[in-house]
Amino acid sequence: MKPRMRSIIRLLHTLYSLPDDPFPSQYHISVTKKRAQEEFYEGIEWLIKSSGNNSIDSYAKKLFHTQELRTLNKLKAILSCYLQLEQSVDEHEVINALEFHFGELDYRYGHFIARIIDSSGHIKPEFKIISWNYDIQLEKAYMTFFNRNDLSDFLLEELHSYPIPGRKLVDVNLDQFNIIRLNGTAGYHLHNGDLYAVFNPSVSSISLYNVGEIIRNYYLYVHQPEFIRPFINFAWENNNISEHYIKQAIRVGSSTKELIIIGYSFPDFNREIDKKIISSMSTLERIYIQNTESEAKKIKRLLQDILRNKELEFIIDNNLDQFLLPTTI
Repeated sequence: MKPRMRSIIRLLHTLYSLPDDPFPSQYHISVTKKRAQEEFYEGIEWLIKSSGNNSIDSYAKKLFHTQELRTLNKLKAILSCYLQLEQSVDEHEVINALEFHFGELDYRYGHFIARIIDSSGHIKPEFKIISWNYDIQLEKAYMTFFNRNDLSDFLLEELHSYPIPGRKLVDVNLDQFNIIRLNGTAGYHLHNGDLYAVFNPSVSSISLYNVGEIIRNYYLYVHQPEFIRPFINFAWENNNISEHYIKQAIRVGSSTKELIIIGYSFPDFNREIDKKIISSMSTLERIYIQNTESEAKKIKRLLQDILRNKELEFIIDNNLDQFLLPTTI
């Protein structure tokens, strides 16, 4: 991720430099758009240097346990805005010097969406997705599949992606398809305690206007965190929103008969919560694991340890060309 963060700086500097103009007065931002963008660049360099050889997650955990909460908020602001930019860059945007393609939607998502949609165009209700990812690749794939330009209403009508903006603590409807995001989402923020989606910059092709929106939000996240902050959580943080949706994930788990694990390796940071969710799967009969051969073996051993009293069928797939779905679907 860190090399790509520097590449975003180069892309913005080359093609999307903001003018030396003030922000609209209602945002109470004292610096110009150009200076706020430079501060974002400086923030990325600070995060890369401060985290050193460790992962960003490891550095975030250090900040949390040493109670450097304002610095942790800055880290989240950088991460959220970087991911929004990464997702908004058109797949043909390239920094020639580095030959990095940005924002390219993983082609496997489109095939996955096509597989789980029924004849009426709705996602089959038996599917439930629990994700630790901050990105909205699945939502973008769904939007692209149906030629939609705006995700905001679509999330409420079709995707049932939780948490839902404007409705922080909602119980998951187990009779519908849904996505539960345990870590929050890049493109959501909390403003005066309420959850909002900032989707247009996240799903639209990059433009000077969208860059300006993201940079404005970055500056507000860092300098006015008491009013607005990015909605990104880490597994070791306890707040009422994350705890509620962990409980909802456990509700989903309690009625799960088939578990499909795609490319997830159960990292140590998430292990405690993962165990709670997996242990709740009292009706589980079959587990599909899609990963490399070595990772799949580790995951199988881990799951056997968690579910040691259950007789389960394991199906392992080392082919990563498409997301795994049971052949019965």
